[in-house]
Amino acid sequence: MPAGQNAALTPTIASAIPVQRNAPAGFVHSSHGHVLLCTTFDGYKFNAPAFTQDSVQQINRDFQDGAIAVKSGRPSAWKIKDSNGKYVLPDDPKLKPIYEDIAQHDKTLLTHLAEPDLAWEPLDVKKDPLAQYYLENPQWHMLNKAGCALEEGDPGSP
Repeated sequence: MPAGQNAALTPTIASAIPVQRNAPAGFVHSSHGHVLLCTTFDGYKFNAPAFTQDSVQQINRDFQDGAIAVKSGRPSAWKIKDSNGKYVLPDDPKLKPIYEDIAQHDKTLLTHLAEPDLAWEPLDVKKDPLAQYYLENPQWHMLNKAGCALEEGDPGSP
């Protein structure tokens, strides 16, 4: 299995993608312009040899079907790793042709690239009252969490 894929999750996701693509497209078409579609690409196929080409083709089909934008989250939040075992970051060269294709179609890219700095820092409610959120929701506090630490040489590392 390619690095970064979850064996228990991948078959479920793969079988759900056609349904997730077709159902909204039908709804959009039946809305007579009242509903618009924002598409995406399957980041879980990142390590497939044709990932970039397949992603561009899928996005272009969705543009032809009326999609007005592409939503891309943080590949690192998807827990996708490249063939070298490093988390995929939004500036990975394999993603550039996808971004360029979106721009060539004069479409919008919606993305969520980062968490607030506080998600990666020691928590002290006296210094920052927002720290309470991470104390109450530790699943979103990344400091010292296994698999989430920046390594020397990674973008954003000290």
